[in-house]
Amino acid sequence: MTSTLAARPIETRLRPLYATGFIHGFALWYAVEKLFMKSIGFNDFLITIATITYIVVMTTANIPLGVLADRWSRKGVLYLASCALITGTVICGLSHGFWMYVAGLSVWGLFYACYAGTYDSVIYDVVLEETGSADSYEHWFGRVQMYDSVAFITGALASALVAHFASLRAEFFLTIPVTCCAFLTLHRFREPSLHKAAERVRLGAHLGQLWKAMTTSPSVAWIAACLVCNLLAMRLLFEFMQLWYLGLALPAALFGPSFALVYGGSWMGGKFADRLRGPAVIMTAGLLVLAASAGLFFRVAVVAVGAQVLAITGIIALQVVLSGYLHDAMPSSIRAGASSVVSTASMLVFLPVALGFGVVARDESIFRASWFVIAAIAGMAVALAVVVSRNLASRYGLRLTAALGVSEKRCGGVISQRQCRRSRG
Repeated sequence: MTSTLAARPIETRLRPLYATGFIHGFALWYAVEKLFMKSIGFNDFLITIATITYIVVMTTANIPLGVLADRWSRKGVLYLASCALITGTVICGLSHGFWMYVAGLSVWGLFYACYAGTYDSVIYDVVLEETGSADSYEHWFGRVQMYDSVAFITGALASALVAHFASLRAEFFLTIPVTCCAFLTLHRFREPSLHKAAERVRLGAHLGQLWKAMTTSPSVAWIAACLVCNLLAMRLLFEFMQLWYLGLALPAALFGPSFALVYGGSWMGGKFADRLRGPAVIMTAGLLVLAASAGLFFRVAVVAVGAQVLAITGIIALQVVLSGYLHDAMPSSIRAGASSVVSTASMLVFLPVALGFGVVARDESIFRASWFVIAAIAGMAVALAVVVSRNLASRYGLRLTAALGVSEKRCGGVISQRQCRRSRG
């Protein structure tokens, strides 16, 4: 009963944020984007170049926006995300060629830079502020992934109807009024203030704190490396999943349902993330993801799409768990920035990998390019094994404070309240 009562204030407080996450994920054009790009003259290589271009924009803006979220307002940065999503959608919808579409996609990249690292850090602080503990973080952040996935699924299924009865271009313009509703839901969200509780420091000192927190601990470095590989695999699948559909010669009417199935896997990952407890369970999940990804080689629609679904399920679940460990090691004042650093690192790795992926997909086949995805997942599994061997993957037996070499006297400064309590227990 006590835990139920404790959960109610969190659920009520996070409801507007969940609604915002749903709205940000409900974009009709996501499910048919690559098909639209093909219709205005793109080939697989140009699709890769366009993706790399907006990734560069995201990489450039990611850390500054993460720092802005920590120093100013995470809610404010989500307002900026909504503006960027609307603007990018308008430009892409009006485009008839490469350069204009890339411009719109670059503005969309600013949306993702605002988005990345903001939701997880703000939810961590809400849970900490409401309960004094972040032990249920994976549960609540997993719900964001679930709402986001439901939005993608709903949008994908609706996009099939729009593509059939209207046009691919209409997908963009019908998305805009839905996205505008995010301003209303964000207005109702009460932002936590933990990130403003620390003593205000100059920007240079703030960046120095962020750099030190991310680079001085081997334990944090391994968590970050695992997350980078995780995000790389996730980005390759989400960015290029439709190339498998093109390689399988799926009819346009099946793009939306197939897209929805993959995001169904994302929903399952968010749903079951808080059940990944203990080193053995987490390591098993990583190995199962690696095994499932082998299905990407097969030129059979059921097998290839099924492999995407299973891989994404495990990737999302592990991402939620690993983000919790990253936030455990950070004070609130640099939490969004730390998440943005990891996101930026994954994007920097993604750039050359995506270029190689595009070349192989163009010159050989999308199925041969599947090696890039499997290599990223294998890297995640190796890093995960190191994390497990350091006893960092156990949700309750964890003593990250000792591993980081941080004394109890620094509790509330360098590490989270959850780790302070654990170090004393």
